[in-house]
Amino acid sequence: MNKWKIAFFVLLFLLVLIVGIIYWKVFAVSASAPIQEEPLNLEEKRTLQVQTTREDFEAIANTYMQRAIPKDTPIDVDLRVEDEIILSGEVPFFTSLIPVSLYFDPVPTEEGNLMLNQTKLEVGRLNVSPRAVLKVIRDTEALPTWMEVQPKEERIFINLDRIPFANGIEVRVHAIDLPNDHIQLDVAVPVGEGK
Repeated sequence: MNKWKIAFFVLLFLLVLIVGIIYWKVFAVSASAPIQEEPLNLEEKRTLQVQTTREDFEAIANTYMQRAIPKDTPIDVDLRVEDEIILSGEVPFFTSLIPVSLYFDPVPTEEGNLMLNQTKLEVGRLNVSPRAVLKVIRDTEALPTWMEVQPKEERIFINLDRIPFANGIEVRVHAIDLPNDHIQLDVAVPVGEGK
């Protein structure tokens, strides 16, 4: 066999191997870790029920997301609250950034955390699997510890236990109905002994 044919086939093999590894890294989805929720600690706390609007909820959520994501991260995320929760941003793909919009239906868990079930996905003009996009987001080191991306289940778990609220305050989602602009939160505030 000619040495150029051998070199060609070796190069072809390496190219196919590299493309296969990239494809596997982008599209392979591993099982998500089980969710561990902690019950609301009501010991020496008073609970208030607070009703808010989509606009206020969006402003608060964006504030905590911007605080939690490092400034030097390659991902710029914006959250909008309409009839669904919409996470928009740009995801790095090789040497360019691709605009991504993920649409979620929010569902409160029994412990008052928030499960965002994906309903729709827009990735530029590409036809990409929702699992692949969620996997890329999950593998980004810049995600806050309270945001657990579960690509296989096509959802994001917002663990309110891990959000550092000021002065020991704990927040739980009691009810959420975005089309009717009804968001009800339980806010547990620590109380001290009077002096």
